Amino acid sequence: MITSMEGWTGVGALGSLVFMVVIMVYYFYPTWKVRHIPVPPYTWFLGHIPLLTKHQALCWTMLAKDYGPMYRFHVGRQPMVMVTDAELCRQVGLKLFKQVPNRSNPAMIEGSSVLKKALFFSRDEQWSGMKSILQPLFHSDKMNNYTPIMTQIVDELLERLRSVKEGEDVNISRLFQRLTLDVIGEVAFGIKFGLVLETPGPDEWLVQTTVKSIDALRMDAGAGVPLSTIVGTFFPILQKPFRSLLRMIPGTPEWVADGSDHALKLRLRQIQQEREELMRRNGSVSRVDSLSLLLNSSKLNKQNGKLLTQDYIGALTYELTLVGSETSSVTLSMLTYLLALHPECERKMLAEIDAFGPRDLPITTEDLETKFPYVDMVIKETMRKHTTTPVVAREASEDIELGGYHLPKGTWVWLVLEALQMNPKDFPEPEEFRPERFDENCDEAKTRHPYAFLPFGVGPRSCLGKRFAAQEVKLTVVRLYQNFTFTLSPLTKVPLETQFGIVVRPKHGVCVRVHPRWTRL
Repeated sequence: MITSMEGWTGVGALGSLVFMVVIMVYYFYPTWKVRHIPVPPYTWFLGHIPLLTKHQALCWTMLAKDYGPMYRFHVGRQPMVMVTDAELCRQVGLKLFKQVPNRSNPAMIEGSSVLKKALFFSRDEQWSGMKSILQPLFHSDKMNNYTPIMTQIVDELLERLRSVKEGEDVNISRLFQRLTLDVIGEVAFGIKFGLVLETPGPDEWLVQTTVKSIDALRMDAGAGVPLSTIVGTFFPILQKPFRSLLRMIPGTPEWVADGSDHALKLRLRQIQQEREELMRRNGSVSRVDSLSLLLNSSKLNKQNGKLLTQDYIGALTYELTLVGSETSSVTLSMLTYLLALHPECERKMLAEIDAFGPRDLPITTEDLETKFPYVDMVIKETMRKHTTTPVVAREASEDIELGGYHLPKGTWVWLVLEALQMNPKDFPEPEEFRPERFDENCDEAKTRHPYAFLPFGVGPRSCLGKRFAAQEVKLTVVRLYQNFTFTLSPLTKVPLETQFGIVVRPKHGVCVRVHPRWTRL
């Protein structure tokens, strides 16, 4: 009997040992494949998560100074090869695009059933097919159609600011978020959200869901991160079963997110059905919003119809709302903050804006492209100094050679845009806010590597809506500063605290005091 028990004990011990070996092999296998890449010291299980939590996206730029143009960075089980050199970024985005075509999806995206079907995180043929369908949304004729929509909503913001009392503290970041959501609501869905003037319509729930989604997509390890996302960071194979289990338990973040996802899908389908009914009644849709154009494309082209199922159309329009609003609103917030700290740049920009003409002179798409070169420099310098999207995430679908290193298939390759844009080799005195560095005729611009500034990414997978975003931001800046200037409120800390989520944004927003200009004109 004793011998029998000893035998079972031995079997149990052997089984436990085998289990531990399997777990260790599974956990460290991705690291073994890229073990030859330089790596900063890290904790064996957490990786560099403590460093990321402490310094957020800035940690990648800090490490680049000590570890060169390519180094490893670990988040739980997953190692990433960080690329911080402009020429190597060009190679990944262009020369090696066929070998590195897809984005690497972090655990937080794997937990979103809606976003996984959107363009940004789609892969291979699904991505290329959807990109071809979406490109016409940003052609010149469509951009001309968007300008009046943007102008109307920006003018609503001006109306709102005119009611602000002298000396009153205003969180301008919240107003910019409402502005960009109102714009994208009209452009993506053809729906008036009414956020700027606080006249919300029937889709207020959709707006609130979008804002909550923006807040939930975080890259730090703060409170509120779903347990399944944490598990997926360390053991990706367990994320899906954990999420399936936890979403059945009331009160868990997974249960809440699952309910929101389900309700969101239902509302997106309802909006589509309402628009399709309008198409059936009218025979065609004359609206310029993305949803109508996608439905038309699906209806008129059988191949497009196979790609644009209800779920994919809903995901695409929701993605436009989610991503298209946040990047622009953060850029506007940071521009206002930086100009308040640099009045000499503000004065130069105001002179250019005032030279355009009276405040009631309509601003056309062509005007935005040709009449405001210094405004353009200010926007670019804002995006350089405050990189809203600090990394471009890619995944190698084949073995590649990069920077003298062999990277096997499946390697996550992340381009650190902030490191490029804060590199003194291409941007002397990078901590200085100097818009003139983007004057095409200055020596600094002439000697700069052409891929040192990549605010919208690089190559075929660069941001499809970059013209739309640039037009929206520039129009808002011109109309805003035609009428107002801003100083920082005592509530705004210098330097700003930031939060790393879907973009890097001010943690508490930018609070300002509003000063009307029309009394001085």
